[in-house]
Amino acid sequence: FFIPTTPVMGRYIKVEFRDSTAKSPMQIGCFGACEVWESPIDFAPAPAITIVDESEIFKVNYGSIFVVRRGIRRRMNFGFPALESDEVLNRTLGLALIKGRSQPIVAVAYPDDEGNLEKTSIYGLVSNDNVLTNLFFGHYSQPFQIDQLI
Repeated sequence: FFIPTTPVMGRYIKVEFRDSTAKSPMQIGCFGACEVWESPIDFAPAPAITIVDESEIFKVNYGSIFVVRRGIRRRMNFGFPALESDEVLNRTLGLALIKGRSQPIVAVAYPDDEGNLEKTSIYGLVSNDNVLTNLFFGHYSQPFQIDQLI
């Protein structure tokens, strides 16, 4: 992930790679640019990344255990404790319920920690419906749960 330190607005993006010493052509797995939403407040209390193992375990009667190996993914749970109602209804609710279900989202917990972006970031889809709770008048709690795409 590359996250600019200042806001960037543009219509076109050009990326140019030059490596005249390479013995083989450079390969890029995935490239994309997207809109960024930055919360006006911090996570609550901190994002949690868990491992999801989808392997199936079968036990034979009076016998051994048979395992069908499936994918292992990461799941990130995070939320915001008190977003204003217009922020939730205009931005984050649509991000979570519409874009996050049909299109992948990138969630970056600590964008300033450039050395660990691949460890604290996740690229995936929203996996649970978001339950909005009204903390007090005009403010809502907004939770997210994102499963990593493999």
